Amino acid sequence: MTITRRSVLKGITLGTGGAYFAPGLLPSNVFAEANSSAERSPRRVVFFLQNHGFDPRHATPEDIDISSTLDIDSIEHKPEGTNVWRNAGTTIDRVVDTDLRSHKLPKFIEPLEAYKDKLTIIQGLDGHHVGPFHGAPFGALGGYRKGKIPRAETIDCAIARALPAVVPVLALALNGYESKIITGSSAWGQGKPVPMMQSPRDVHDSIFSVAEKGEGRDAFELETELYEFLQDDAHKLADQLPPSELAKFGSFTEGLQGVTARRRRLSAMSETLARFAPKREELANAGRDTTSWEAHVKNTIAVLKSGVTNVVTMAAGACQAGGSWTDLGIETRGHALGHTNQLGNPEWLTLRRFNAQLLVRIIKALEAEPEGRGTMMDNTLLVYTSCHGETHHSRGNRWPYILIGSFGGRIRTGRHIHYPVTPPDRKQPYQNIRTINAFFATLLHAAGRPVDYFNHLPHMQDIEPPGPLPELLV
Repeated sequence: MTITRRSVLKGITLGTGGAYFAPGLLPSNVFAEANSSAERSPRRVVFFLQNHGFDPRHATPEDIDISSTLDIDSIEHKPEGTNVWRNAGTTIDRVVDTDLRSHKLPKFIEPLEAYKDKLTIIQGLDGHHVGPFHGAPFGALGGYRKGKIPRAETIDCAIARALPAVVPVLALALNGYESKIITGSSAWGQGKPVPMMQSPRDVHDSIFSVAEKGEGRDAFELETELYEFLQDDAHKLADQLPPSELAKFGSFTEGLQGVTARRRRLSAMSETLARFAPKREELANAGRDTTSWEAHVKNTIAVLKSGVTNVVTMAAGACQAGGSWTDLGIETRGHALGHTNQLGNPEWLTLRRFNAQLLVRIIKALEAEPEGRGTMMDNTLLVYTSCHGETHHSRGNRWPYILIGSFGGRIRTGRHIHYPVTPPDRKQPYQNIRTINAFFATLLHAAGRPVDYFNHLPHMQDIEPPGPLPELLV
């Protein structure tokens, strides 16, 4: 085949994996670390963010009281959309660490009841500095002020550097927009967002088509040849550029090299990929809500089992106020869902249980795959939370998390841990609190990259001790 510049550009534009593996979207240095760390013990993390908030009571056993200073009866009759947690205090002024296994999970996450010994529920972490009101793009996983442009690295990318793989982070979204690739949850650093894929079939084509016979593999190999052609052509062009332009162009050529190396690595993994690849025809196209999200879970299981990545981030709504779940019978869509009462609206019970069922699918799939002396689930950590904090109109001072798995024996399980909460009058703010940033630092400790602080602002370092949350680590 004769390859011309025109055919190169056409192939890159229309190809199945060209957009996701475009130069500069995935950092080449992480891939280099992956090639040099074949003996690294297997560990992996999945972040699952549901937008519109996470009422703490959705994750609190019914016989554990976290609302002792609230008038619960009046809460039940608050108008829809009212943030009952905004100025809510609590009598909990210390860390309360409870054995979860002696308590029954609430109905909202009841599908996880059989896995209580693998769960740790975290309550009371402070993230008000993120400004999660109406959603916190980049800030929810970064622990810094939200915005359209990331201010720093997010925790999923930081963990990916500790646990490198062919695809450092696979970010998946579903927010109802037509764009195949968007941004919102994750970033490699300031001004460096991670692309999020919305179409499950595009994920399949970008990663698993190389394992197919026929047109799928032919298209993947052709696109790889096109990138190699561009790489060679770029070197020739570099010789003709003035020194002032070489630095900028160097980043582009480095990106091309990373793209080509990744695609060749995927080609070398074709037998493994073929073993775990989901069937493309069983994956929904973008635009279908529930079925698309179920297909994202299938791809997540496949990329983890095949070793393509060690970090997956799934963000319903892409850390904004969109999304719909009409296939579940939830008629309230997008922003309007966030304005409903999470405790009294049956649609929230349906949605939260659906999330829990998706997590169970991942747990069962990884438990079925042997690894070392146990299973893949033994070395995995699932992190479930919201990109909004405790509610849609959130102050972020009660950010709940559900952790599933011990992450290779590094995370304590079977616990319900409540941290002190900022008093409602804020006359003594931040007293004894711990932040979501400290939680992220804890994850890095568990991943083998210990840090004292993660994206802590200077004033936060003055009010919070350095290091991880000791209650979470083994």
